[in-house]
Amino acid sequence: SIRQLYQDVLKFEKMYRQNASTAHFYFEMRWRDFFRFYCESFGSQVFFLEGVRYNSEGRWRTDAELIRRWKEGRTGMPLVDAFMRELNATGFMGNRGHQIVASYLALDLNQDWRFGAYHFEEMLLDHDVQSNYGNWNAAAGVGPGKIHFFNALKQSTQFDPPGECIRTWV
Repeated sequence: SIRQLYQDVLKFEKMYRQNASTAHFYFEMRWRDFFRFYCESFGSQVFFLEGVRYNSEGRWRTDAELIRRWKEGRTGMPLVDAFMRELNATGFMGNRGHQIVASYLALDLNQDWRFGAYHFEEMLLDHDVQSNYGNWNAAAGVGPGKIHFFNALKQSTQFDPPGECIRTWV
């Protein structure tokens, strides 16, 4: 349970002191709780195309071929493809990868973000409904906070300059 994890981290910190990893753990647990309460507050609206903001502006399209290529990691955008292939092969994807591939599908390709949420629901071994749909709402600009556009090319040069992730998966 999350309470047991929290207690275990406290014990670890008493033995070794707090560090960047334990601080990040607490940060991520706060996001987990935020999305839990967000989904509880808005209910089924988090599953609507327009989200809780009713903000679709007619921009959503559904191109089955484009969505299939995104799912398979065959978009032609190397970092997006690497993250999607990693997800398909392992069932895991780091948080920045989530944000990059979600931004790419919803904001660059203007595809119905729910196809991304459905795919993550099917593929993630650590899937959590509230975190998944809350994050997809945020990525598509139909949920909490401001829209964060993640430029995949910039992200690649900033966070993986040697291209290790791309070389590993593409």
